[in-house]
Amino acid sequence: MTKSIKILERIYFGLLVIILLLIVFNSYFITRSFSRETMTSIVLSLGLFAAAYIVYSLYRREVAKNLEELEVLKQDKLGLEEKISEAFQYIGQLNVQIEEIRSVFSEVKKYPESKSELKYILDFLADKVLATTDIPWICFKVVEPGVSKLLAEHCKTRGNQQGQSTLRHDVNVRQLIDGTLPEGYTCFDSGHTNLDFRVYCLMPKQDLTKEQKMFIKAIMNQLEMFYLIFTSLSLNKNHDGGRVIGSSQGS
Repeated sequence: MTKSIKILERIYFGLLVIILLLIVFNSYFITRSFSRETMTSIVLSLGLFAAAYIVYSLYRREVAKNLEELEVLKQDKLGLEEKISEAFQYIGQLNVQIEEIRSVFSEVKKYPESKSELKYILDFLADKVLATTDIPWICFKVVEPGVSKLLAEHCKTRGNQQGQSTLRHDVNVRQLIDGTLPEGYTCFDSGHTNLDFRVYCLMPKQDLTKEQKMFIKAIMNQLEMFYLIFTSLSLNKNHDGGRVIGSSQGS
C-alpha cells in the first residue's frame, strides 16, 4: 500500500470517529445530561463502530492475502513464460539437429571410393557439426592406434577464419590416443575399439549441450562407417587403402 493511500485512510477513519462522537454526544449537547436512553445509544453506536472496524480489518487482511497470492501467480506466470520460451528454443534447436541428421543419411548418395570422394564426405560432415554448434573450427582425424599413425585428416573453419585450422598441429596422434590434450582443446572419438582405425573429432574447448554432444557422436559413427567402406572399396580396387592427404578450408 502506498504512503498516500495510508494517509487518506487515516483521514477517513479520523472523520468517521469525529462523526461517531458527534452522533453519540448529540443528545448531551442538547440536554446537557446523560439519560438512560442516551447511554444505551452511545453503547450501541460504539459497539456497531467496533464491529464495523473488526469487519474492515478482516477485509483488509483478506485483500492483502489475495494480493500476495496474485503476486505469486504473476511470478509463476513469468516463470512459465520463460520456461515455454526456453522449450520453444530447445525444440527449434532439436529440429535443426534432426534436419542435419536427416541430411547426413539422405544427401550422401554414394559411398566413397576415392580420396576425393572421401574428402567430400569429410567436408560435408564437418559442415554439419559447424552448423549445429558455435565452435570456430573442427578437425577430423583418422588414426591407427597400434602404430600411432595418422591415416586421414580434414579440418574446416567457420567463415574466413583460415588461421584457426593451424591449431590442429599442436595436437599429435599420441595425445589423441592417450587423451592427453593440451589446454584449450576437446576431442570426441568414435568409441569402437574392435577396428584397426579410430576416428577423432578435435575442436577448441567449448560448452556444448547434451544434444550437441550426441549429434557429434552420431557424426563420428557415420564417419567411421564411411571410412570403413572407403578402405574396403579401396583395397578391392587398388589393394592399398593409401593415405588421405589432410586438408583445411573455410566453411
